[in-house]
Amino acid sequence: MQYHPVICYDEVMLRAVIFDMDGLLIDTEQYWWQAEYKAFSSVGVELTKEQLCSTMGMRMDEIVAHWAAIFTEVSFDAFEVIERTYGHMIDFVWTKGQAMPGALEAVNVCSHAGLKLAIASSSYPVLIEAVVEKLDITGYFPVRCSAKDELRGKPDPAVYLSAAQSLGVAPHECLAIEDSAIGLESALSAGMPCIVVPDSEVFDDVRFGAALMKLRSLTEFNDEKLRAIAADLNAPQALEFT
Repeated sequence: MQYHPVICYDEVMLRAVIFDMDGLLIDTEQYWWQAEYKAFSSVGVELTKEQLCSTMGMRMDEIVAHWAAIFTEVSFDAFEVIERTYGHMIDFVWTKGQAMPGALEAVNVCSHAGLKLAIASSSYPVLIEAVVEKLDITGYFPVRCSAKDELRGKPDPAVYLSAAQSLGVAPHECLAIEDSAIGLESALSAGMPCIVVPDSEVFDDVRFGAALMKLRSLTEFNDEKLRAIAADLNAPQALEFT
């Protein structure tokens, strides 16, 4: 299915940047696959790499419900799978977690431009807090929103809309940065322009064509790139680099 942006870039003021977390700020995607594989395998559900990739960006309870509806012959406790998955993930964050290349620099660029910052993640609050502490970026993100607190997770726009509201800005005044097609759809549905930094395995996914910009890595994101994005959004006056 081809997604199309539903936002208008005319007369937009850029005031904030909202970051996804997993696979964008911290190198967790491959460990999510491992954690989910271990947790599901422990209850008799064997998932392939392709199946694990297909739910990237979704909220964990919705992932569990998705596979429960498919593997109807297997009975398991959803709470147990979620707890085991997050147990594996938190252990990984504290023992091996590392910032994605260019992630901390990108956060600094946006902060120095005077933009408000937030995290809008499908992960539960306990993992978000572990990540921001591990990467020492708590002070950059006064607003940290989890899709767990919404009625629906990504691709529903709720978590992005909550982040914008908490920042005190309109959704169209925010730039979203994502790494998944599901996250991109969520941001666009919220009315936000979005740049994507997909994993190399899915970089050519046609759904990313709806993004404002596609990057191979956040190492490509710098002051000049942000100024260009702001210019595209007709908002250069919003940036006051310090």
